[in-house]
Amino acid sequence: MRHSFIVVLGIIVFALLSNSYSFLNSRTSQTVINFKPSSSKTLPFSDYQVTSKIGFNYMVKNFNEGVGSIDYWPLVSMKNYTADIKNHIALINGKRTKIKPYSIPNGISYRIYSAKNGTKVDLPFLDYNSYIVTVNGKKVGYTKTNRSTIGVFLSKGINHIKIEYRISFIIKAAEIVSWITFVVMTIIVIIKKIVFLKKSMYKL
Repeated sequence: MRHSFIVVLGIIVFALLSNSYSFLNSRTSQTVINFKPSSSKTLPFSDYQVTSKIGFNYMVKNFNEGVGSIDYWPLVSMKNYTADIKNHIALINGKRTKIKPYSIPNGISYRIYSAKNGTKVDLPFLDYNSYIVTVNGKKVGYTKTNRSTIGVFLSKGINHIKIEYRISFIIKAAEIVSWITFVVMTIIVIIKKIVFLKKSMYKL
């Protein structure tokens, strides 16, 4: 029984490592965004990698002309504000101002100067209700603006704003359930094979 448990455990570990290797190895075939998009060479719709700040800037400063490029935008953003949002136009107390985005892990950041406290800023970043926003290192609440983008209030001086993706509880739960299901199914299959092999050996 102990020998069988060790065999099963070894097979499970091998299967998990193989799955991880396959996932990492598949990345080698993905397009790396290290070129400036143009009408003759647009950004891919899926299966791509952003591995540098240059690649990130190409992604956010240019536009994917392919099918589905704005399919998941909020309707009001797509109909009325597409150009402003993709060109990084913020509304600072209602005034249109172009701001520069900076790449951070799982998000984006901006640096905006405010001449007074309570400055209202409508950022050119679509709100899908799945973000954590910080201003100068402190978590703040944000509003959904008329453009369906993220709106915050700033203090006097230079404000460092970070918008980071937050994995929802449903996605986390689904991931855990998926892994548990995979492990359980793998164990069931392996046990059935061991039982079958043992029965075959007894017949011999």
